[in-house]
Amino acid sequence: MISYLCSDAVPNLLGLFDTTIAPTLMYYSYGGVICLSLFFSLFVFFKDRSLMSRSLLSLTIFFVLWVLNEILQWIAADARLVHFGWQLSGLLQLGIVYTVAYFSYLYLYRKPAPFWHLLVWLLFALPVLVLLSTPFNMNHFDMAECQSFNGPLWSYIYILQVAIGIYIFTLCSHAWHVANKEQKIERFYFSVGSILLIGAFIGTNIAGDATLVYEFNLIGPIGMVVFIGLLSFLIVRFKVFNIKLIGAQALVTSLAVLIFALLFVRNIENIRYVVIVTLLLTIILGRSLVRSVKREIEAKEKVEKLAAELEEANIQQESLIRFISHEMKGYLTTSAGLFASIVEGDFNPISDMLKSSAEMALAKVREGVRSVVEILSNANAKKGTLSYKMAPFDFGKVVLAGIAKLAPDAKEKGVVLETAIQDDGMYRVMGDTDQLSEHVVRNLIDNSIKYTPTGSIHIDLSKRDGKVLLSIKDTGVGITTEDKAHLFTEGGRGKNSLATNVHSTGYGLAIAKKIVDAHSGRIWVESEGQDKGSQFYVELPEAK
Repeated sequence: MISYLCSDAVPNLLGLFDTTIAPTLMYYSYGGVICLSLFFSLFVFFKDRSLMSRSLLSLTIFFVLWVLNEILQWIAADARLVHFGWQLSGLLQLGIVYTVAYFSYLYLYRKPAPFWHLLVWLLFALPVLVLLSTPFNMNHFDMAECQSFNGPLWSYIYILQVAIGIYIFTLCSHAWHVANKEQKIERFYFSVGSILLIGAFIGTNIAGDATLVYEFNLIGPIGMVVFIGLLSFLIVRFKVFNIKLIGAQALVTSLAVLIFALLFVRNIENIRYVVIVTLLLTIILGRSLVRSVKREIEAKEKVEKLAAELEEANIQQESLIRFISHEMKGYLTTSAGLFASIVEGDFNPISDMLKSSAEMALAKVREGVRSVVEILSNANAKKGTLSYKMAPFDFGKVVLAGIAKLAPDAKEKGVVLETAIQDDGMYRVMGDTDQLSEHVVRNLIDNSIKYTPTGSIHIDLSKRDGKVLLSIKDTGVGITTEDKAHLFTEGGRGKNSLATNVHSTGYGLAIAKKIVDAHSGRIWVESEGQDKGSQFYVELPEAK
């Protein structure tokens, strides 16, 4: 029976691997970088599912597979596994340099590499794919040394890797030269990282094969560590990948991975050197961590100070608005009283022309009073100082009163108000009669009249599942999807609402929503779009 066991191997893991024949620091060198690169790439991928993050994850997967393949070549006890690992090596190396090239183009230009670039790369990779399992790749295997020997294909593989390395260097150089001042800094750091990554990777692979000292491969992963470190810096400094990662998080993670990598030190004799290296890196990272935390604390204090100043400015602004609004309300109320007296004939009979002018002026003044009341009520609701006198009442009576009050306005516009609501006391709710009447019912009916040039408005009340539902459906100008998104916010009037209603303050629906919310109800609108009418709904809990 033929034995495929390597002569220097004594399997101690699964009967297939000898973990004692690997270089002393291999597990430390490879284990740490696998953990770091996988953690970083997966973190970026789950935070930002963009093409760039997927490209980085692909690069990391090729890199991790290559590292695992290197470990396989070192510790496999079965010669067939060793030979299999050697045969895969060229393909995995090309996978790394290709994904680095693609990711570099995507990062530097924020768009995928042109299709013809990808096509050329694929054409040059075809010989490697075709000849992978032939003697051109690995021409023989030495059982005594338990290693494969490269065939002529490897000269082509290394030439191709160097060509891709030159391509990446050219990309970085061009992107830096065409960048503005701010972009030059970002692209410089990225270029340093990608060039060190590809340079260390290709250089150590060629050096290992040229000298047959394969411990050179233990140095290659350092390029990946530097690359990830610089990407972390770019995330913190330039917010790439749309990730809000703070410096402290990145540095603490780096320290954790660095210390975790100590678990991969196999021989106690080497622990002193590893601890020295870890200590030096910890000091460097720790210093950066302290500075980062200090900067973040200073930034937080600055934000808190600005927030306090803004709050003070808002309070002063609200006080000023309230003062002006109260003054205006007083003046307008006085004017309204005067015009009402004129219209009612308190100052002796007046001409029809003067009476018509006074009636028009009275309507305008009352409109002004309502606008001021809306602004004041919204300010009170926003501060939580709007008071409610909660008591059970007949909501149907309130709606009918609102219809009766606004019917003349609808008639003047030629708009038909339709309702089948009966004054039968069936729609009792718990709430503030005045607030719901003035700011919800009147507001919604008034809006429908104003935004319905011609046609009709149908108002209905119904009960379902312990709720009272008010529906106001019109054939007016309708509401776009864009406008619906902010219709119930402060100043959230429609884009073209002022063209239809020049007196729109943008506060009416905002205060209506706050009042309905305070009554544990719901208010919403449905519309198929512009010029297709709209239907407003108010749902309130039925009084028990």
